Amino acid sequence: MRAPPYLPTILTGLVLAVLTALPAGAQSSPANQDRSVRVDRQSRQATVIVIDNETGETIRTFSLGRTFSVQAFLLDGGNTVAISQSIFTPPFSPPFDDVTVFLNIDTGEEIARLFQRIHGFSKDGSIFFAQTRLGTAIYEYPTLEQICPSMGNGAGVPGSFQFSPDRHFLLVTLLSWDPNRTNPPTVSMADTYFLALYDIEACQEVPGFSRLWNPADLAFSDDSQFLHLDEERICLRQFGIEGRCRFNLTTYEVETF
Repeated sequence: MRAPPYLPTILTGLVLAVLTALPAGAQSSPANQDRSVRVDRQSRQATVIVIDNETGETIRTFSLGRTFSVQAFLLDGGNTVAISQSIFTPPFSPPFDDVTVFLNIDTGEEIARLFQRIHGFSKDGSIFFAQTRLGTAIYEYPTLEQICPSMGNGAGVPGSFQFSPDRHFLLVTLLSWDPNRTNPPTVSMADTYFLALYDIEACQEVPGFSRLWNPADLAFSDDSQFLHLDEERICLRQFGIEGRCRFNLTTYEVETF
């Protein structure tokens, strides 16, 4: 059982840094170099296109219906595409129906369906997370079995994210607006995001972390023991910290090194 964390008050970084960290409408497994996927949006309609990277030719196109938000992920070495979307249903107002459909790219056939909107996979594609109305949920792939039912309070829409290399932690930028909707609105970035750090082994949010950090300043160490913090933006003398510092993922404390 971890001792209650001691978290010093630290200045939050510039909000505009979130813009550089937001995801595109599609993500590919690092193991796949032969294919890529993109989402084309026109009004409320969207199309998911799988492309041969060597020839530039379209391998397959998946046409979608009226969608509020769409993301697509290449899995299984480029053989499977997961299309995550919020679907408009009468009377065409929130809440929308969330669903992720897993499709065989070569045959176009549906493999599986999850009635959640997936927001991101770990680099090896073995786990993924979905933001539900109750909180952030973690699932295994390809079994689609749920590891953690709900962490946090369900507020916000996930933007950028990182899984730790050992897949024991998930860091998510939660936004008050949806970066993957069909027609993103013009918004002010002021006070529109916060961070959440989740301990997947314990299935709980790390307490007190959300209001402290700038997502552009954070990266997991290779051994998954620390979150490294940007020296100039985070380690500030007026807060009693000098030099390089990091967030210890075992003690939940900020420490210098």
